[in-house]
Amino acid sequence: MMFLEYHNNVIEDILIGLFYRIRRPKLLDMKFNDFSGISYHLSTPDEGRLDQLRLSIHWECWAQLIQYGAMDVLEREYGPWITSPPEEGYDFTLEFNVDGLVRDNDPEKAIRNVALLRRNALSGAFERAFRAQAQAKEENDPKFDPNSIEFMRIDPHRDERMYIRHHRDYTTLIIGIALDDLDEADRLFVKFTFEELKHRSRLPHNYSNAPRVIHANLEPPPEICHLEEVVQDTSVIPPSLIATKERRDYIISQRMIFRDYMQYHIKDTKRFLKMRMRRRFSDRIKRLERTRKDYVLPNLPIRGFGEAK
Repeated sequence: MMFLEYHNNVIEDILIGLFYRIRRPKLLDMKFNDFSGISYHLSTPDEGRLDQLRLSIHWECWAQLIQYGAMDVLEREYGPWITSPPEEGYDFTLEFNVDGLVRDNDPEKAIRNVALLRRNALSGAFERAFRAQAQAKEENDPKFDPNSIEFMRIDPHRDERMYIRHHRDYTTLIIGIALDDLDEADRLFVKFTFEELKHRSRLPHNYSNAPRVIHANLEPPPEICHLEEVVQDTSVIPPSLIATKERRDYIISQRMIFRDYMQYHIKDTKRFLKMRMRRRFSDRIKRLERTRKDYVLPNLPIRGFGEAK
């Protein structure tokens, strides 16, 4: 079982090693990707200043994130570290001094916050939906039109769609896997994964205060039935789960990590089934080879149909 984290472990490990002087290379230039296909570039912009670091990120859906309020969250979290314009070929860049990584007198908290760059960028859309939902509930307008609600769409990956929409009494998060980009085998794996999630959500030991989750692979919810062919996981988040800032941050992080686990589970299911098929095929071949070796067909009498023994 793989345990996924909210943050990027590569960024955190490197920054901890640099801050505590466990390792201080003369020049740092690392390019890597994470599970969501995001490209990172961690480097020292000036060879003479080993304590100055630059972290750049490239994400295909960055324009959508900016549209839904990601920059407000990034400015709140990183402030003076933001560099404009960003590094060439990337969407967003931070430049900071390694020795100055201190937040609330806690350097590891500041380092963890840098490693949460992806999470913070994606949380802007969630916070925007939560604020709109709270405002709609306070106004309690009897002429409230559900069709006027903002429908936020984010494409974190080539074959993945994420939809966030607020209502008067709850917020809906829909994570969909686009089927038009998948072959028939991948569709079966996706269907198998969603069926397992649907079964586990009905187990009696599940927490009663968790967000209500709906898994479907037949008819999509009304919000996305006109968009494209997808299988989706729908989470309904009531106001009671986002009453405080700590609860809101926790729900946002949990929904994001659930998306990672869902994608990982689909890929791991595909890997496991293929491994089983290869193993069974190999065992069948070994049996045939053992059967064929030094095997002499016995000379049995041939009897016609209906003949007495």
